[in-house]
Amino acid sequence: HPAHAWNVPAMRKALATGLDYYQANFGPYQFGHARIIEFPGYSGFAQASAEIVPDTTLTIGFRLTSDRRNFYGTNKLGATQFPWVRSKRTYSSPSGRLSLDHKFTPELMGYVAYNRGPKSGLSTISGVSGGQTALPVGIEGQPEAVNAYTVGFKSEFLDRRVRLNAEAYYYDFSNIQI
Repeated sequence: HPAHAWNVPAMRKALATGLDYYQANFGPYQFGHARIIEFPGYSGFAQASAEIVPDTTLTIGFRLTSDRRNFYGTNKLGATQFPWVRSKRTYSSPSGRLSLDHKFTPELMGYVAYNRGPKSGLSTISGVSGGQTALPVGIEGQPEAVNAYTVGFKSEFLDRRVRLNAEAYYYDFSNIQI
């Protein structure tokens, strides 16, 4: 978000103040890097369900998501403090849902579904090593996606005092982020 840039100096100052407090009260900061990451995002979603034949419902959903990763970071090697770098990237991706459920009886419903969901990419800076004179360029990962396939049933017995539900699923990830 363009309006966020005005806040970066305040965020860096707050980070530096926090690190100073930590070092004064707890000892040396053990890591050679500092990062500020913002994740502003927006999405819109629509879903509709319709009974296509008696006791069988089709549900279709659609979501469009736009995530931005604003990354600010620095590294330190020994006494060498590298300058702050900035990395910005926007990820936009559609996702959705398609499901079909059938009520076999008032107490037993079965369903199958497909869902696709995104997770925007990541940003970071790599470590530094001896002899470097400049900060490494930001590393940016590809967006993660999952295709989820499910089948299951939902049931209630004994005048709704007992509920038994089960689901089997298969998740197919791409560009998984760990």
